Amino acid sequence: MRSVALRIGVKGEGGAAGYPLSLFVGDDADVVRQLADGSPPAASDLIPPDLAVTNPPLHPVTNTPLDPTQARDYLLGPTAGTELLERVGTLLFDVLNRPGIAALWKQERDAAWANRVQAEQAHRPALRLLLDIRDPGLRLLPWELLRTGPNALAQQSWWPVMRWRVGETPTPETGTLPWPFRVLVVIGCRDDDKAIQWRDEIWAVLESVKQLRREAAAEGEEIDLLWHKIDVEFFECRLPQRLKDHDVGPKEALEQRINEFKPHVLHYLGHGVPGAGAQKPGLKLFDARTEVLDDELLTTKELYGWLAGAPPRLAIINACRSANLPELEGAWAIADALVDAEVAAVVAMQGDVRGDAAARFATGLYVALTRGMTIDTAVVEGRKRMLTVAPDDERDWALPSLVLRTLPEKVLDMEADSPLTIKRQIVSDPSLRNVAGFVGRRDERRRLRQGAEIRALTPQLSKLLLVLGESQVGKTWLVWRCLEGCLLRGHLVVHVSFKDQRATFNAIDVLRLIRGSENEPAGVLRPNIHQHFDPFNAALYHLLRGKVVPLTPGPERDDGLDFKLGVAHQDTLKQAGELFRQCLRKLATNQLVVIVLDHIADTTGVGIVPGELKPGGDLRRELIEPIANGDVKNVRLILTAGATQLKALGLSDLSALGADCQLEWFAPADWELLAREFSVDRGFDRQRAEELIGWVSKKMSAAPHDKRWGRSELDAIGKIMAMGIGP
Repeated sequence: MRSVALRIGVKGEGGAAGYPLSLFVGDDADVVRQLADGSPPAASDLIPPDLAVTNPPLHPVTNTPLDPTQARDYLLGPTAGTELLERVGTLLFDVLNRPGIAALWKQERDAAWANRVQAEQAHRPALRLLLDIRDPGLRLLPWELLRTGPNALAQQSWWPVMRWRVGETPTPETGTLPWPFRVLVVIGCRDDDKAIQWRDEIWAVLESVKQLRREAAAEGEEIDLLWHKIDVEFFECRLPQRLKDHDVGPKEALEQRINEFKPHVLHYLGHGVPGAGAQKPGLKLFDARTEVLDDELLTTKELYGWLAGAPPRLAIINACRSANLPELEGAWAIADALVDAEVAAVVAMQGDVRGDAAARFATGLYVALTRGMTIDTAVVEGRKRMLTVAPDDERDWALPSLVLRTLPEKVLDMEADSPLTIKRQIVSDPSLRNVAGFVGRRDERRRLRQGAEIRALTPQLSKLLLVLGESQVGKTWLVWRCLEGCLLRGHLVVHVSFKDQRATFNAIDVLRLIRGSENEPAGVLRPNIHQHFDPFNAALYHLLRGKVVPLTPGPERDDGLDFKLGVAHQDTLKQAGELFRQCLRKLATNQLVVIVLDHIADTTGVGIVPGELKPGGDLRRELIEPIANGDVKNVRLILTAGATQLKALGLSDLSALGADCQLEWFAPADWELLAREFSVDRGFDRQRAEELIGWVSKKMSAAPHDKRWGRSELDAIGKIMAMGIGP
């Protein structure tokens, strides 16, 4: 792809009587190289000190010539409207389009115009415009308004506008990143902040990550499975923060959360503080401790220190809340601190964006990123979403400013998406369709993903995972959500449920259930793998009849004969177990195999025989321990059980074999976020849902501190919304 970069030097630099203007042109990577290594420009000129242009556009109200130095006032002033902003955009274009560079710049624009249709169809730019603005005063002007003819450049996906800032050190290369990319959304304001519609932005982020289509699509139609491509964590300063069982301030808690979560994207919503004198610019974090109830300041220096060790790839800072020049300077100081901390790209707001428009921008941005678009194209998609609620006679679309220190493709260079055939199978599966309304459990999801997926950041010593919790707490749905991610990565999933079974199962029975029957219809959670266990099937026929397994198998195969002591061969379990593991190893040669045994513990006398799971038990010895120890390569085993039932059956020691994931009932502080996530997933009306969520929240705040809640409270929202009544 082609890029044009315009560098505006500092006023008077090199003795110039104005602002030196340089044009660089070429392929993207070559232009970036030129900006960094001091290469001579392809063309140059000089912008006069007063930015004067020939025949400037007239103000549509006063009919006087527009002044380029007042462009920011025009954008943020009370008289801003379509005609004025279009004329300001044309004026700013003329400021840059000086005779010394005009011909070469037009040549590149004409070529991009000719290629624009193909570029838009491919979701890529035809020509990028990089603005390397070195003068601090000119940096504050709203160059995002740039317009030539009918086209506002920053609104065009084929002609995006971005600012460039060379970092003090080269931006570290990350290589291709595995899905999901991690987003930490920091809500820095207090609950009743009148200037920030933070609830709207939370809704927008949740809407952008929910799955857009559950049904199988027609051939060639795109199916979105977005929740496995983006992992969002919310840090709400309005809620009390606790570390190691004691209350802490938001700065201490946020620093630890950043270090633990290591976000690819840091998204801040709140208030910025401009620097003045000894005061450093920074971000406000509301301290919700009852003895404080005031803001802490996270300075740019502190922010730099936090992020320098493991910088996010992208930061989105919505902290400029007024038209005051010092506040904008503070916002740019924060952006500079992030760039200096080696954040690859920063989206900073250069004015107070209305809540609904900011929410739409977030939706467009994150949906585009989850679909693999580059950050410059994603910002354009966000602007387009803003225009759907803020018509073109409003200014909001021009307020986001993208600052880069590396190529857009390298900001979030994510791995290729999953094949459409796999997605279609997932959305067609009746069991997985039921899990659409699963919300929350973010830490537990990550823990399962860490252990169950082959590309886990930190390899697990044990390949066994236990999901424990009381009845109806969500164990099965959590596992199903994890299995969707495994399927999207191309892993083979075998799910066996013992829920509602009215029979008992010994080790042979369980191995047979994993293997499946010969004529069993294949599904995404129950693939037909019977033929892969042919050696096991042949041997089992003879062993269960008390016979020695022949060296050359005949046509006989397992016919379901029960295992009976005194009848079966004395080495049946040992030989059958070894052959089963051999078949499993072969099946897992070129793919990860994830086996799930759901609801393994039952105190009513049905399900897996408890003795099979105890130390020395046949199933534990022949399957569970070999997988847990890594003796069966490329295989993971997930067990789910009620914690109380497991203890009652004397099986609590299973937890020592692997990593356990304990599901607890939700705390009152979890209510609002999870209720919003549930409402977004169900497509509820936002205003009615918020009223209901607020009503329940007040009731919960008056409840005892140790009160817990679960799925029934969320289901109640659905029933009330369906009946069309309010709280």
